[in-house]
Amino acid sequence: RERIKKNPLRVFDCKVEGCRHLLREAPELISVLCAQCQEHFEEVKKYLGVMGLDYELDPKVVRGLDYYTRSVFEVVSPSLGAQNVIGAGGRYDYLVEDCGGPPIAGLGFAIGIDRTSLAMKRSGLKGYEDKSLDLFIITTSHHLRFETIKRLDILRHQGFSAEMDHLSRSMKAQMRLADKLRAKIVIFIGEDEIRKGVLGVRDMATSSQEEVPFEDLLDYLYQKLGRKEKWGARG
Repeated sequence: RERIKKNPLRVFDCKVEGCRHLLREAPELISVLCAQCQEHFEEVKKYLGVMGLDYELDPKVVRGLDYYTRSVFEVVSPSLGAQNVIGAGGRYDYLVEDCGGPPIAGLGFAIGIDRTSLAMKRSGLKGYEDKSLDLFIITTSHHLRFETIKRLDILRHQGFSAEMDHLSRSMKAQMRLADKLRAKIVIFIGEDEIRKGVLGVRDMATSSQEEVPFEDLLDYLYQKLGRKEKWGARG
C-alpha cells in the first residue's frame, strides 16, 4: 500500500491477479503522455530508427527502482531463450539532485556479465582487445546529430570501434575527448563537408588532415586501420 502511494507505476510489475485484472482495464501510459514527454519519446524512437536498432514497444515495462523518469528499457538477446534480458536501465531526471547534487539528468543501466558473455559467444561476437579507439566523429551542428549517429552506427557495424560526443561540447572540447580516448582517427562532419560530399579526416598520430569523399571513406579506413571483423548487416 505504501509503495503504490509513492510510485503507482509499480503496479505494472505486480504479480497478483487482482493487479493484473485492473491493468487490463487501465489505459496505456503512452496514450496519456504530456506534450513534453511525448516529444521526448518521439525523439528517442527517432534515434533508435536512425541507428537501425530493432525494438519492441512494451507500455508495461517498469524497472525495480523508483527513481526512473520517462523512458526505461530492457536489452534482450534471442540466443538466450526465456531468460533473455542481458541489460536494463532508464533515464532519471531528479536522482542526482535528490542525492544532494545539482539538477542534472542522467541515464544508467546494468548489464549481466555472464549473460552478455554467453550471448556474445552464441552470436559469434568477440570483444575488442585494443584499448585505443579507432574513430571519433566530431560535429558541432545540432541538426547534423542524426547524420552523425547514422554514420557512427555504420562504422561500428563494419567492425571499427567508434565514438562521438553526446554532450554538445565545443569542437575544441571534442578534440580533447578524442585524444583522451586515444582515437587513432578523427572524422569531421559539418555543413561545409556535407555540401561538398566529403568528410574531414585527421590522423591523430601524424596530425595530418585531408578530405575524403563519402563513398571512399571505408576504403580509406581499411588502408589506414586494416579490415575489421564485421558484425550485423548494416552499411
